[in-house]
Amino acid sequence: MELVDCIENSRFLGRELLLWLWYESDRHEGRVEVADGTIELWIEDMLTLADGAADASEITIKSALPTVAPEAYEALRQGKLPTSAKLRLTRGTQAFGFVLKANTLALSGVTVPTMLKPDDEQAFDERIGLLEDLESVLADLRRRFLELRTSKRWGRQVGAMKQWLARRTA
Repeated sequence: MELVDCIENSRFLGRELLLWLWYESDRHEGRVEVADGTIELWIEDMLTLADGAADASEITIKSALPTVAPEAYEALRQGKLPTSAKLRLTRGTQAFGFVLKANTLALSGVTVPTMLKPDDEQAFDERIGLLEDLESVLADLRRRFLELRTSKRWGRQVGAMKQWLARRTA
């Protein structure tokens, strides 16, 4: 199988990752466990959902908390999955904002906590350190998701997510 085919055949994983992050955040009221503690994670301002078809119908919800909009859950009920979302991640006093694109797992519009270092070189180093911190947390979340996704527990997780959706659309 060609590399391009492998990439195309696994794009659904990014969408499932975003759905799982939404579910975990909602289920634990924004608190999500990572390797070195607890973070706060939620979707804010923008959420885009689409079905997996080549001519995908898409819905974008823009509001302070798009995941509480009935349209978001209705889109899930119709089989759409998140394709991009603006996320807020807080760890301790550090707050990060970014858009996560499901198909490529690319980040855009990243905002990092206010920097404390006074000169340009120190500020650059601090910014790089903050971006590395963010990437480390996201790598841990991806790892946790993939471990779950490839385990026998995934079937139970899907059932729990279906119950969660049923409660939200009832």
